[in-house]
Amino acid sequence: MVAESVGRRGGSWIVENKAGAGSQLGTEFVAKARPDGSTRLFGAADGLSVLPAVKRQVPYNVANDFSFLSMIASSPFVLAVHASFPVNGLEDLRRAAQQKGVRIGTTGAGSLNDLGSALLDSQAGVELIRVPYKGMAPAVNDLIAGHIDALLVTAPTIAPHVTSGKVRAVAVLDAKRSRLLPDVPNASEFGLPNARVLGWWGLLGPKGLPTSTVAKLQSEVDAVVNDPSFASALTERGFDVSTVKGQAFASFAEEDRLRWKALADRYKIEAAD
Repeated sequence: MVAESVGRRGGSWIVENKAGAGSQLGTEFVAKARPDGSTRLFGAADGLSVLPAVKRQVPYNVANDFSFLSMIASSPFVLAVHASFPVNGLEDLRRAAQQKGVRIGTTGAGSLNDLGSALLDSQAGVELIRVPYKGMAPAVNDLIAGHIDALLVTAPTIAPHVTSGKVRAVAVLDAKRSRLLPDVPNASEFGLPNARVLGWWGLLGPKGLPTSTVAKLQSEVDAVVNDPSFASALTERGFDVSTVKGQAFASFAEEDRLRWKALADRYKIEAAD
């Protein structure tokens, strides 16, 4: 969407997908690119705060190898349960975990929703039973079918299934409610004020971008995110538009990494190299 919007304004951004290794491949590619402004990263929490928190080694240093340009969007994770699972609040969750256990899907050791599950363990005083999947789609399918009890998933992904009644959303793990799920309590209302799990995305470049290039790219992003039609398209999909940029963006990413690193160390969560 960002590249298309820039193109409509006379710019030219060519999207090259370099998926794999939990966002590591694309992130590494940009970290090692020449700082001439021609190569940029549409980065995400997965590669910039989660992977460095759960892997012993990643082939880049987030603080030293990137120019942080502009954060663009974020979306909270939602604690969703099977439609028949008897959990509506924190005490219900604790009771279910103590009596028969709660099976919660994850997209693998060290993934964002795996760390989020550990955060729930920590904040709620429970021990959820992890059920790993190779992606979010099969985890959602198994939640709908009742093969697992719960799942941490972004609001845009799960909202259609909540609306259809196939699953229930019991908490938005953020300080505020989701526009897509306005009737679902936020983390504080659920009883877990410090349980915040946020997916986020933004634009970065290699370290050492010229000041003029940084200003040009930030200006292009500003024009996009300040466009009411773009902002409306994002919010309708359940994303929050961000205007954080530069050092504030870098500080946000580092604080997110340190938060997950502390949790990963406490629970000995480690992703395979």
